[in-house]
Amino acid sequence: MLLASKVITPNGKLRFVVDYSNWLDEQEYILSYTVTVSDTYPATSPPLVGTGVETVTDTSISASGQQLWLYVNGNGAPAGDTFDVRVSITTVIAGVPPSQTKEDHVSFTVVAL
Repeated sequence: MLLASKVITPNGKLRFVVDYSNWLDEQEYILSYTVTVSDTYPATSPPLVGTGVETVTDTSISASGQQLWLYVNGNGAPAGDTFDVRVSITTVIAGVPPSQTKEDHVSFTVVAL
């Protein structure tokens, strides 16, 4: 599910929190996660060559186990570049895994200062 569309500057670093507290059942928390970054291309534009330089660093699960924290880095990507940060989580209820798997993404567009 698309969670948000955000902008980032070419050398920007943006903290992003994915909050699952309203989605998780009582006593359920995030057990594990994966985060991937992929270039995206608007359907109406001519084919583009993605830079693939954007990264996600410093990921962690909050103390409550209901949020995933991550930092998105532009790493010098050119203005106009677009990319998705995809998150997949697996949850656990009362210490008995696995319970649910959920996949979400956030779309980013690189903008000049």
